[in-house]
Amino acid sequence: MKPVVVSSLEQRCRLKQGDITRGGHYSIRVHWAGRKNLFGGERRREMEVKSFPVACGKFINVGDVEWNELEKPGFALVPRRISYVERMFAARLRGTSMEPEIRDRDYGIFDPSMVGTRQGRLVLVEQEGQFGLSYYSLKKYFSKKCYASDGAWEHEFITLLPLNNEHRPILLQNDERYCVRGRLVGTVSHIERIEPPDYLYAPDGWDYPQP
Repeated sequence: MKPVVVSSLEQRCRLKQGDITRGGHYSIRVHWAGRKNLFGGERRREMEVKSFPVACGKFINVGDVEWNELEKPGFALVPRRISYVERMFAARLRGTSMEPEIRDRDYGIFDPSMVGTRQGRLVLVEQEGQFGLSYYSLKKYFSKKCYASDGAWEHEFITLLPLNNEHRPILLQNDERYCVRGRLVGTVSHIERIEPPDYLYAPDGWDYPQP
């Protein structure tokens, strides 16, 4: 895609993110909030593609995957059958603990907002390990709470359940640091990757030679 010359007014209205200043004008890279084809077709929204692998099994991190099999971070179009939500993202799934519903090497599409209860949902759990490394797993969430006389409560236990009976549940220990990064809203076997367009900002009065 060729650079686009815009005025200062257009720059303020259309572009939201700049990075490097070069030679008196700005090299600006943004990603679109959505895409529509040139012939008036459907509007497609974008989502981020994460580089970390998500285990359908025991927790894993980037060190458990060969470097040439790591997912390239970037952006992709939201699959047509999945409704867009803000900040949704995709990550590559690995393992067989969620079969037959979820297959090894599928892409999981996640909603990070986690509105409502986690109970019984398929969730992406991040566990913080040693040296600040993060590990990830996709499981069905189940917890039991214990209540105090003043109404306060805490988790008695949290268990991450596989869908494949050949795999064992994961019991989260109280001293482990973890968080739920999102709930699974769908899976796809492939994604449509996109590259953000480049805009070249030309200050007012600057005579830029058109291509």
